Amino acid sequence: MTFLEFFSMLLGFPCWAQLKWGKVTMSENNKIVLFLGSGATAGSGDTENGQPVPTDSKFFENLPKQWEIGYPALNLYRDVVHKETSLYKTWNDLFIYRSLVCSGIVREKPETLHRFNDLANHKWPENYNWRAGHYSFQFRLMNQSLLPDEYYLAELAIWDLRTLVKEVYGVEKSNGVYKNFLENVNSKFGEICAVVNLNYDTTFDDADGVQYYYPGDGKSMEGKIPIIRPHGSLKWTSRSQWRLNQGWTGWSESYDDTPLKETGYKPTGDPMLLDFRQALIVSPASFKEEVVGNSSMPGLQNTILRPQWEHLKRAMENYNHWVFVGISFASGDDHLLWLLKRSFNKSKTKISCFIKDSCQPVQKLKECLGKGVGIAVYKNNAEEIDEFKKCKNFKECQKPKCDH
Repeated sequence: MTFLEFFSMLLGFPCWAQLKWGKVTMSENNKIVLFLGSGATAGSGDTENGQPVPTDSKFFENLPKQWEIGYPALNLYRDVVHKETSLYKTWNDLFIYRSLVCSGIVREKPETLHRFNDLANHKWPENYNWRAGHYSFQFRLMNQSLLPDEYYLAELAIWDLRTLVKEVYGVEKSNGVYKNFLENVNSKFGEICAVVNLNYDTTFDDADGVQYYYPGDGKSMEGKIPIIRPHGSLKWTSRSQWRLNQGWTGWSESYDDTPLKETGYKPTGDPMLLDFRQALIVSPASFKEEVVGNSSMPGLQNTILRPQWEHLKRAMENYNHWVFVGISFASGDDHLLWLLKRSFNKSKTKISCFIKDSCQPVQKLKECLGKGVGIAVYKNNAEEIDEFKKCKNFKECQKPKCDH
């Protein structure tokens, strides 16, 4: 074992080259941190029930027809309050809406509130009967609360969106293109030592040939790389209990998956106590309090999310080539950009970006890290990231127009 291998083992970052996916011809010192965004999931061609996974920007445009009947509060919100196609913007706007109605600044018309209260008797299609229980308990809580009805419209719409995300991005097993892509990254760019998966879905994690561990999961790290998930995973669980007239009893987290139909409020046998489970994900609001906290709540107290961010920081500081695939750096990524800037070493860090026809990620990185930073850009004008489809050649832009 070389000193470098021993040092990597001490850090908890065994490198991808140990997986022997193909001959690695990179420089000894070229250690990669691979960042995966939503464009990577979409570009991989993975599907849910035979349909392509929707991108963030056109989330609602690409949903199956008649999704609204299974998510009536979200549908009502989009019909009356604000209709957006972007997942991120919808989620962020819902948090703003909830805050403003809770404070009494925003109120809805009586007919809107009538429509909302009618949802207590919503006729659920057979495949969504499992959602009726959560709605029933939420209306029960609303009837015992002093908060306005609009607040509970927001709460149910947020819950609808959270559940819809778990349904939509609970995709089928990866179709194998990740393996081809990663073999090419390894052979051309260097040694993949850590993957930072910014997505909620686990298409990459479930890909054939990927051997990994999650920071903090307690499993063996030998011969594996860390898949770091700063925003959580749809296959991790956050749980608590709600006691009527008292509120939440405290939260706990686990790396175990809770099936979609087992999420939400569930009875416990005690009429005053409800069990509650949800996927452990950081919702894409612009100000991620789970990560950065606020004046009354310290950030990153979650026992699973904290190790993800600790490993992320160490990976960026100890590995010198940052490779970004399918990341737009939307306004909700300011916390990540801040940490990138903090960890960037101009004399050491190399940066490569795989993008489609937009140069927004490159512009964002240059604004964050400095205009003089060198970024290798790999792109094409097709709807898919070409490298995911062919995985034969990486073609760098001759004159990328990313300096405007």
